[in-house]
Amino acid sequence: MLLFIAAAASAPAQDTLDLFECQALATESNPAMRERGLYALSADLRLKNINTGWYPSLAINGSYTWQNEVVTLPFGDIMPGLDLPQVPHSNTKLTLDIKQALFDGGMVKAGRELEEASLQVNQQFTDVSLEGLKDRVIQVYFQILLMQKQEKTMGLRLQVLEEQLSVMEAAVRHEVRDMSGLHSIRAEVLQARQKMDEIMIARKSALMILGKLIYRDIDDNSYLSVPALGIYDMEAGERAQDKLFDLQLHQLDASINLVSRKRMPQAYVFGQFGYGNPALDFFRDEFRSYYILGAGLHWNIWDWNKTSREKGVLALQQEIIRTRKSAFSESLSVQQEEITAELTKYSEAVERGREIVALRKEITLAAASRHENGIITTADYIRELNAETEAMIIQDMNEIQLVFARVRYLASKGII
Repeated sequence: MLLFIAAAASAPAQDTLDLFECQALATESNPAMRERGLYALSADLRLKNINTGWYPSLAINGSYTWQNEVVTLPFGDIMPGLDLPQVPHSNTKLTLDIKQALFDGGMVKAGRELEEASLQVNQQFTDVSLEGLKDRVIQVYFQILLMQKQEKTMGLRLQVLEEQLSVMEAAVRHEVRDMSGLHSIRAEVLQARQKMDEIMIARKSALMILGKLIYRDIDDNSYLSVPALGIYDMEAGERAQDKLFDLQLHQLDASINLVSRKRMPQAYVFGQFGYGNPALDFFRDEFRSYYILGAGLHWNIWDWNKTSREKGVLALQQEIIRTRKSAFSESLSVQQEEITAELTKYSEAVERGREIVALRKEITLAAASRHENGIITTADYIRELNAETEAMIIQDMNEIQLVFARVRYLASKGII
C-alpha cells in the first residue's frame, strides 16, 4: 500500500484544460493584443497635437531685403535747401510673432472626437481578428474532445476483446475451442490497437495545434473537459463585427462634424515684437525695436460647395457601412437558424442513442455469455461487439456535436 501511494504521488498530474481558459490564453498571448496598446499610444500623441490648437503659436522670423527704389518726398523741389530724411534702400528685420486663438469654430473639439472614434475603430478591428481566433480555438478544442471520447470508447472495446482473448486462449488450451476462433479474436485485438494508435496520433497532433493557438506547451496526456454551459441572457451578447460597424458609423459622424467646422468663423489675437532697420518709422535709418498688437477674424463664407461634397462622400460611406452591416446580420441569422436545426437534431439523436447503447450493451453481454458456452460462433460475437462499439461511437459524436452546437450558437450571439 505504501509503495502504491508513493508511486501515485510521484506520477505527473494530469493537466486539465477548459475551453474558456484556452480562449483567454489564445487572446491574451496573441501579438494582436499588443496592437491595442500601440493604437492607444499613437492616439494619445495625436490628441496632444490636436490640443495644441488652443496653445499660442510663437515664431521667429528674420529677413533682409534691398530695393533699388524707395519713396521720396517732393518737398525738395518746392522748398530748396530743406534737408529731408531719406528712406534706406535696405530693410533688415528680426521679429517674434505670437498668435492666440479666441474662437476656433469647434475645430479642436471635433478633432478630438474624431481621433477618439478612430482609436475605438482600430482597437475593434483587433477584437474582430481575435474573435476569429476564438472561433478557431473552439473548432480545434471540439475535435480533440471527440477524439478523446473515441479513445475512451476504443479503450473499453479493447479491454473487452482482451478479456475474451484470455477466455479463448484458456478454452484452446483445454481443447474446448479450436484455433479459428482464437485467431479471429486476436485479429480484432490488433485492429482495435491499430485504431487506438490512429486516434492517439491524431489527438496528439490536434493538441500541438491547440498549444500553438494558446501559446502553451500541452502534454499528450492532457484532458479537455466538456464545457459546462449555464443559462445565458440571449440579448446580452454582441458580435465584435456588429460593434465594429457601429463604431465605423460613429467615426464617420465625427468626420462630418469636423468638415462642417471648417466653415465656422475663427477669431484670434496676435502680437509682433521686432527689431530692425528701419522700424515702423521707415524714415529713421537706424536699428530700433518695435511691436504691433491686434486682433483678427477669418471666415470662409464660400468654398464652391467643397464642404458639401466632402460631407456627401462621408454620407455615402456611411450607407456602405449600413449595407455591410445588414448583409452581415442576414448571414448571421441564417447561420443561427442552421445551428438551431443542428441543436434539435443532435438533442433527439442523443436521447435515442442512450436507449440504443443500453440495448446494445445488453445484447453484447448476452452474446459474450453464449460465446463462452459455445452456443454462438466467434464471428457472431464480434458482430454484436462491433455493433455496440459503433453505437457508442455515434453516441459520443452526437453528445459532443450537441455541446459544440450550443457553444457555436452562444458564440454567434457574441455571448462567449
